[in-house]
Amino acid sequence: MGQYGDIEFNIIREENLTLDNNITQHPIEDQVDISDHIENEPTRLSVDITVVGEEAEEIKEELKAVARSKEPQDYFGVEQIEPYENMVIVSLDITTNSEVSNGFRASMTLQQVRLVEADTIEVDLGPDPVTGTQPQEGEGEVEVRDPESDDVDEETVSSILNDLLAQFGGDDDAA
Repeated sequence: MGQYGDIEFNIIREENLTLDNNITQHPIEDQVDISDHIENEPTRLSVDITVVGEEAEEIKEELKAVARSKEPQDYFGVEQIEPYENMVIVSLDITTNSEVSNGFRASMTLQQVRLVEADTIEVDLGPDPVTGTQPQEGEGEVEVRDPESDDVDEETVSSILNDLLAQFGGDDDAA
């Protein structure tokens, strides 16, 4: 018996596990390649199942819906204690014929997906050197200025240039 998400199968006829690695190669002198990195490719499973019984048609429709949903599910296979996590159906082939009474056979290819979560941080940029205002104040809206229409006095420009020159080891009297 096997399970993909909440869907249970009566029989797993065959299960093939594929673990691939990607090895980068770079040519160097004398037409020799060197390898400097190995990356594990996502786990792939090929599963052949048989489903029979009164719920076979319902399970077939659930499998089709889950395949179209693109939602990762956990897969429990043959003699497995821990599931393969975050598996998606890459392909689903369903066969209905006279060999399986009151049911169907299916071949699925499952692939593990690596999920990431975005994290947002707030960075304090300090006050704007021209206007002296803090960009993060308010509801996260930043005033967009047109540099050509803003009047900046000569003293401010000189001050900014002196600060930049001082940071990069330039002469303070150059401006």
